Amino acid sequence: MYKLALLCAAAACGLVAAYVDFHNDEPQPALLVILTSSFVLGMLSRRFAWLYAGSVAFVFALAHWIGPELSIQPLFPMKGGPWWTLIILAIPAAIASYAGVGFRRIVVR
Repeated sequence: MYKLALLCAAAACGLVAAYVDFHNDEPQPALLVILTSSFVLGMLSRRFAWLYAGSVAFVFALAHWIGPELSIQPLFPMKGGPWWTLIILAIPAAIASYAGVGFRRIVVR
């Protein structure tokens, strides 16, 4: 049950990051949302940190794929497509998630 709740939270964070990206002309605010949410989710569950980081990045890329189909256009569309975006964002999201795992280990000790 806890895992499902965190998975839903990861999906919601991906949607928030997509909303920020659709309404902003710079990529840094959306990346900040992705990194922060992945860090927090990594702190909450160290066993499935990779899953939550991947979920945040996947939902973000999925929103960029479905958004234009629903006539929701970002201010500056991404070059390379949403799947290239997923590959690019999964790496920093995973790093942030495992940084959260490491931070939790340091704080708990």
